[in-house]
Amino acid sequence: MSDRFDSSGGIRISDGLVSASAGGSGGNINIRSGDIFVMDHSSLVAEAALNGGNIAVSQSPHLILDHSRISANAVNGDGGNIRLNTGTYFANESQVTASSEFGAQ
Repeated sequence: MSDRFDSSGGIRISDGLVSASAGGSGGNINIRSGDIFVMDHSSLVAEAALNGGNIAVSQSPHLILDHSRISANAVNGDGGNIRLNTGTYFANESQVTASSEFGAQ
């Protein structure tokens, strides 16, 4: 399963959840914002039973996380990857985590 969001303008997620999960490998989220990307009291969660659960934010000049969470997780395989390609990164009371219960983190 893979979720992709593209915008030439800004993207704002308020009080929301974007998630992708897979029983095997995968569970990816890709976000491309041509302007500001704001998460306000929200979560991006990518999970997989084996490898992966990857999150990529690209082409966004500004990334703002306010009381939000970006999390890429795996259970039996290697943990997910998080790639934030942004000019300005600001986080207030927010978490960015990648983990695996049994594989490499």
